[in-house]
Amino acid sequence: TGFVNRTNNVFYRFADFSHVTFPGTTAVTLSGDSSYTTLQRVAGISRTGMQINRHSLTTSYLDLMSHSGTSLTQSVARAMLRFVTVTAEALRFRQIQRGFRTTLDDLSGRSYVMTAEDVDLTLNWGRLSSVLPDYHGQDSVRVGRISFGSINAILGSVALILNCHHHASRVARVASDEFPSMCPADGRVRGITHNKILWDSSTLGAILMRRTISS
Repeated sequence: TGFVNRTNNVFYRFADFSHVTFPGTTAVTLSGDSSYTTLQRVAGISRTGMQINRHSLTTSYLDLMSHSGTSLTQSVARAMLRFVTVTAEALRFRQIQRGFRTTLDDLSGRSYVMTAEDVDLTLNWGRLSSVLPDYHGQDSVRVGRISFGSINAILGSVALILNCHHHASRVARVASDEFPSMCPADGRVRGITHNKILWDSSTLGAILMRRTISS
């Protein structure tokens, strides 16, 4: 939603959270929203390849504590991208937590670098949560560029949320033609098992379509 500057008790909130208040503070609404798209544009950096270390977190904290006004500045956007990664996203995904936590004790300045797979993990929460309820001991789970190779990785990284979505008609049609016994006939789930891997139907469908085009 934003951040609180405790030196003057000002709550700087993003434009899409202008209705939110924080007890004991004066609220100031920033000029930009909290979406990753906006934050990356203003920050001038991509989350993929973003580096986080002790120095960058300290600098980011000082940038937030010295901020004033309503403008969503580059330094604030960069700071929020870093802190969201090491707090909210690290709490949701151990993969990200494991990646950055060792850098906090590293005085040499070594950085955690956010990978494309880490970014995919944060953006594909809905697709993951719709596939994982279909997990029944398969060797791994594949959703986009995200690949979990063990039950520990699966259960340790995401929550099992019981919600299902309909197949996109094109994906269901391609998957059904190639794997009729493994594609759900009623369209109530997205998980498709192939070669002991639980696939997200969109991912498998995209691979099959590429295979059809190239053949």
